[in-house]
Amino acid sequence: MADKMSKTQTGKDKKAVAAPDSRFKRFDKFRQSSNSFATLAYGHSGQPKVLKYDLTKLTKTGAIITAFVAKGTVFTMDNTVVVSCLTYIGTGAMSFVMVYFGMNQDGMVDANKLQGIADYLNSFIPFILSLYLALTLARWWKMRVDGLGKVLDAMQNVLVLMSALVPGKEYIEFHDRLVKYALASISLLVDSCRGGTDVTPLGPKRDHLLTAEEVILITDVPYRPRAAVMWSWIAAVCVQVLEEHAIPSCKQRDILLQCVQARDGISLIWSHLGTQLPFAYVHLVIILVNLSNLVMVTSCGVVLAGDLRTGDYIHAASQVMFIVVIPLLYQGLLAVSYIISNPFGDDLLDFPVMAYQEYCNEAACAVSEYSFLCPATGMDIAPTSLSSHHAIALRRGLAIKEADAIHAGVSSLPAPLNFSRVPRMGNAGKEERMARQTLIEAALRDQLRLKDEVIQALQQQNRLLDSSLSATMERIQKIELRVTNRATSLVALPSNCASRISSFSSLPCAVSAQSKMLPAT
Repeated sequence: MADKMSKTQTGKDKKAVAAPDSRFKRFDKFRQSSNSFATLAYGHSGQPKVLKYDLTKLTKTGAIITAFVAKGTVFTMDNTVVVSCLTYIGTGAMSFVMVYFGMNQDGMVDANKLQGIADYLNSFIPFILSLYLALTLARWWKMRVDGLGKVLDAMQNVLVLMSALVPGKEYIEFHDRLVKYALASISLLVDSCRGGTDVTPLGPKRDHLLTAEEVILITDVPYRPRAAVMWSWIAAVCVQVLEEHAIPSCKQRDILLQCVQARDGISLIWSHLGTQLPFAYVHLVIILVNLSNLVMVTSCGVVLAGDLRTGDYIHAASQVMFIVVIPLLYQGLLAVSYIISNPFGDDLLDFPVMAYQEYCNEAACAVSEYSFLCPATGMDIAPTSLSSHHAIALRRGLAIKEADAIHAGVSSLPAPLNFSRVPRMGNAGKEERMARQTLIEAALRDQLRLKDEVIQALQQQNRLLDSSLSATMERIQKIELRVTNRATSLVALPSNCASRISSFSSLPCAVSAQSKMLPAT
């Protein structure tokens, strides 16, 4: 594949990378084996887990034939179902013996009453059990898709984004470090779900996902948030590298969003494992199933004894089938429900997490190894129409007049600065990085200069506003003083008028008194 991609359409040679190395297979103990019906995956514990199965062959062969042969059935994954079925068969046999050998024909137990109770229980037990099983399966699927699936998707998405933002052979080691952190987070998540606290297998002793120093740091972290801490490391490392390469913050946000989604997936898994279905509800469902099976096998034993005495052998055979099949069905569904309640264990039906890790590791390493060799990155992809040239000129920051001139055909669209995505060796790569850094520094200086000019203009406007505000305050104070003086004068005017009126009213009295004192003429 690398030989086919060694030359671009522009005639520039690209140095092909080496063939896939050991990075494409992380775990030495991982292996797969296939039988007639299923493919099994083996991890560090050596316990097999069902990775996939052949539905066509299973359907054509039949479930009865494969019940005790294929791995992953209710008979081969756990002996609980077999023990429960033997217990119910023994109960039915005891009821048959007690009735058939302990009672005569006249003292036979009325089986119709027992069958009525069994029929009543069987009328609603299937609905209750199906609802309980549907809830359990929905939680199991949600942990796979929205929990573990989000973490696995975030691992690949981060590598796709980082391979596009910082491409090149010299960054493969950095990309590989991100892959190791992501794989370590998944291993830590599975170990914590199983109650494990040992981190040393992830270090140089076995998996080589963490260094000795990192193992010591993670050991000091509580075992539940260890997986989330790994994604905080991924976010911190990515942000540091992107800032060193002057990648805009809007593109850094995409990386951080993937890390946050991975943490959300880890939190969802812990929420489902830590918040089970209500205990009283589960206990009621199980006790109803057990009671229904017990009443059913007892009634079938009684009916079987009566059928053998009357010679109804066909009906007796149907009772034997009921004793075997009905408890097997109900107990099998209960067994499936408790096995998938925590799918991160070592049971046969649990998630084959190491198989998922190997696939995601292969995809992430392939993206890091071959993304920067894409032949299209060396092509001169440019529009041909003048209208698109006009839009591109505006997007590149040219003035409207310059864009109109390009649209009219007077001038041509300037060629963009072309930095090859394939790292060049020797002085050419250094010159390219220096040119990129010079342009970035010039752009940053222009931005700072514009910001300083804006700050100076705003400061000048603030000074003008302060002087205008001071003049306005002085005018307001003068107006307030004049209004106060006028109001004082208006208040004093009524008292002067009252004193004058009182003086005029006392004048007639004085004149009349003086007229009385004059002598008669």
